[in-house]
Amino acid sequence: MIADAARPQESDPGIMIEDRINEYNTSGAGAQFMQKQDEGALFYTTASAPVMEKASSPAWPEFRQMAFKEAMLLAQQKYMEFLGVSVKSKMIRHMQSDPEFPKFSQEELYSTSRFEALLEKGLALLGGKLDAMLKEQGIDPQEFNALPPSKQKELLVRSVTEETVRTARGELSGMIPVQTFEARNDKGDHIVAVAVVASSAFKDFVREALAKKGELKPNPKRVGGPAVRDQVVMDKAEMINQFGIRRVFDENGYPVLVSFGQSYNPYTGQDYQTRLENRGVALEQAAASAFANFAFLFKAHGTVSNKSGNKATSSTVGKVEVDAKGNSFESTEYVRSVINQYTSTIEARGEVSDLPGVRRLHSWTYIHPEYGHEMVGVVHTWAPQDSALAKSLKEPAKQKQAPAAQKAKGQAGSSTGKQLMDSNDF
Repeated sequence: MIADAARPQESDPGIMIEDRINEYNTSGAGAQFMQKQDEGALFYTTASAPVMEKASSPAWPEFRQMAFKEAMLLAQQKYMEFLGVSVKSKMIRHMQSDPEFPKFSQEELYSTSRFEALLEKGLALLGGKLDAMLKEQGIDPQEFNALPPSKQKELLVRSVTEETVRTARGELSGMIPVQTFEARNDKGDHIVAVAVVASSAFKDFVREALAKKGELKPNPKRVGGPAVRDQVVMDKAEMINQFGIRRVFDENGYPVLVSFGQSYNPYTGQDYQTRLENRGVALEQAAASAFANFAFLFKAHGTVSNKSGNKATSSTVGKVEVDAKGNSFESTEYVRSVINQYTSTIEARGEVSDLPGVRRLHSWTYIHPEYGHEMVGVVHTWAPQDSALAKSLKEPAKQKQAPAAQKAKGQAGSSTGKQLMDSNDF
């Protein structure tokens, strides 16, 4: 008992992340979201998902990223059920009583006696070979030879069953994550969580951004803040904690969508070229994840289908055994059982067409200091100014006739052209 008390308790990442979310919801920014939710101004919720692999797995970074996506799906499920849920449920009580114990017919007894006789002949003929075969299956040959025939049936059974089917569907456009969380224990078990918000005002912004693109007006209250790069390009140790998409405002008050994507380099060998090639592929996978965030923000729909079944059973089982002399012995066994079944499917689809102005603001490569995984990430942004620039670049440029070039005099040397444009022109 003293040794057990002295042994350190295993930390539970699930409890740790609950505490972290509770702290965020009481003394952090989550408290403001919850207050506005209580006022009916927005929808706010959190959802968590465990990482399927331990941190020692080479593919842990990918499992970690997929855990964030699973948490996002679970948050979307709550949102779709909030928008409108359909529920079908039924309950069944079944009871059956037949107190008569099972009996053996003469044919069954004869067959049993014949079986025993054949078994004795077979054992005598095969000897140790059959014994060895039975031992391989974990059966004692002597117990097998003396095993009495038996029959059993339910004398009394009572069960209660509940089945519930829950479905929902809804538009997910404008739903955005506002914070992510992560917890772990010393064994490398991780769990992640997200906090998400949806509101009519933000959905209106998303619709307006998609319709007007480069014609959005700045917010005067946001003028004078830090540049977008200063806000979202952080230390690499902090970048690995950024998932999903956010909206920030630049120094001129314009809204900017910032999308974070992550992946990992699966190559762990010493060949530099191979490592570099795999890193390039990983960065493209991270970019795909960042682009996907835009699709889910601008135009997305989802469906939820859940089915659960609970069954509690109480039964009295009567058992009859017959020995070699034909004597029967009756016994009764009481069985209690509970069966819980659950099936859940959540599907979300997003798309956006011809969205101008998305560009890569930043990319990074980071070797995890504890686990050694090479993790990579990208930051993509969309801003009204970039959207307007992309639209202008699509327009055909006016063709101007170039002046006739003068022939060189053939003297050796070098020269630099006059600087006519600088960065302010772009």
